[in-house]
Amino acid sequence: MELRKSLFWDIDPETIDLEKNARYVIERIFDYGKDEEVRWLFQQYGKERIKFTFNRFKIALTPKSRTFWNAILNGNSSEEVYNSDMKVLNYSVKIHTAEEGGFWAEVPALPGCFTQGETLDEVTEMAKKAIEGYLEGLVRHGERVPVEERSDVVGVMDVQVRMPSAA
Repeated sequence: MELRKSLFWDIDPETIDLEKNARYVIERIFDYGKDEEVRWLFQQYGKERIKFTFNRFKIALTPKSRTFWNAILNGNSSEEVYNSDMKVLNYSVKIHTAEEGGFWAEVPALPGCFTQGETLDEVTEMAKKAIEGYLEGLVRHGERVPVEERSDVVGVMDVQVRMPSAA
């Protein structure tokens, strides 16, 4: 099977040595692969080697992918995995109207964490994914994860009011 270039965007897929780079191939296909690529992966490496690599090296996956594959490979329920591997954090997200239409969002506590979407629902979902990706990158590189100080404020909203004109 030919490795998809969009799956291995940071390297020429033709240069990947499937034996030396098994962990890398497994990570990418587990996180971003299509059904046929996952089937190929299991044919190429076998379930036991994949399971060993997954458990031994704690391969870098998004939280959702890690939960899913842990359940598949190790038989753990997603709730068990979620509770043991995850910590719940809350971050404030500022949503702005984009000049070209739609919306863009920023996460002040995470410098450089931005995203966009066509609708409020989409930008909200994209913001959550951007935060998860940002935090994953920090953890993967052994960097400190900023924890936003929380106050008793539970939300911010815009309120439009009418004001009498000055006499």
